[in-house]
Formats: sequence, structure tokens, C-alpha cells
Amino acid sequence: MLLSLLVSIVLIGTLLFGISVHSVTGSIFVALVMVHLTTQRAWFTGLARSMRTRKRLPPGARGKLIRDSCLLGCVLLLTVTGLLRWNGVVEARPWHSSAMFLFLGAIAFHLVANRRPLRAHFARLGWLRNQRS
Repeated sequence: MLLSLLVSIVLIGTLLFGISVHSVTGSIFVALVMVHLTTQRAWFTGLARSMRTRKRLPPGARGKLIRDSCLLGCVLLLTVTGLLRWNGVVEARPWHSSAMFLFLGAIAFHLVANRRPLRAHFARLGWLRNQRS
């Protein structure tokens, strides 16, 4: 269903408005990242609380903060360079390509680092059949 909706949006945007598939895909991805970040409100409120009290973050939280900051930085860099390319700035092309490789690496690292909660979430949804303990 979601895939069908995404394909429809891409086709409508491409055919009617002359917007490229790459631009529509990028816009949808930015929206998905924003939805993902809004579901992590507890993490952000805990981080803000610990920053207000000036206590040191636990080692696990420090690592997560660094990972998530790198991922968010890659998304922002990718979005800004994509918008520059969309507006016809040719010099943004190598930056956009490099940002994409950084972003793919950051996503891979993010998925590997969060594999336990992700597996638990998929198990609750019933998407995992063979579970190892």
C-alpha cells in the first residue's frame, strides 16, 4: 500500500509538474526522516534535561548523541545541496554526491547500532519468523 502510494506520488509529480523523480524521492525521504525524529521525543527530552543539569552523559548516550548528530548532519547536508542543485547551482553536484555516500554510511551504522531495538520492534509487529535468543 505504501509503495503504491509512493509510486503514485512520483508519477504524478513527474508527469504533471515536470519534477524529477530524484527530487520527489528526496522530498519523501526528508519527510520520513522528520517522522522518525518526531517518534524519538523521549530521547531528545532526556538529552535536553541532561544538558540543562550540566551532568556528563553516560557513555552509551554520548555514543548515541554522536551517531545521531552525524546522521542529522548528513541529512541536512544532503537536503541543502539537493536544493542548491534543484535551483541550478552546478557546483553543488560533487557535494551532493559525496553527501549521499556519507549518508549511506551513516544509515548503515545507525541500523547496525540500533539492531536490537529494531529486531524487538519487528518481533512485536510479527514480521520476524525465526528468532534467535
